[in-house]
Amino acid sequence: MIFRLSPKKSRSFYGWVILFAVTVGVLASAPGQTMGIATFTDYLLENIHISRNQLSIAYMIGTIASSMLLTYAGKMYDKYGARWVGMIISVTLGFVLILLSQSDRIIHLFVKDGSSTVYIPLSMAVLMFLFFALRFSGQGVLTMVSRNMLMKWFIARRGLVNGISSVFVAFGFQWHR
Repeated sequence: MIFRLSPKKSRSFYGWVILFAVTVGVLASAPGQTMGIATFTDYLLENIHISRNQLSIAYMIGTIASSMLLTYAGKMYDKYGARWVGMIISVTLGFVLILLSQSDRIIHLFVKDGSSTVYIPLSMAVLMFLFFALRFSGQGVLTMVSRNMLMKWFIARRGLVNGISSVFVAFGFQWHR
């Protein structure tokens, strides 16, 4: 049996619960934001043995590629709703973060020798895919689902609730640094 909260049975306006959930959702997207990835830049450079330029190129290509699929994700949001898309993308984000934490080991599964001619291209390809998945799930879809859910629940007070959420998100992102 699926546990489901019924907003109609709530004594107060359920939108305030949604405001809290949205704020948590946007905060949970922090690892997919640039500032979340920047935290691990030195670790990636040290363990994968690529240049900062190569890491930046992989990040840029992953970001651009993820932006190309956001329209499709929006259609999935329209078709299946915020609950399903948000849940699936949250699990995906967690899985991608686990993979990214093991990126050096994943690369070494395919190429043992760091001086091999295929090491850098393979490292770049793995990082491009992981950055694509991270940016798509975290910064892209999770943020989109959260923000759109808030806008669906509030009509008359959209500016107010968006401001309230944004203040807490700003504090949360600042704390993350």
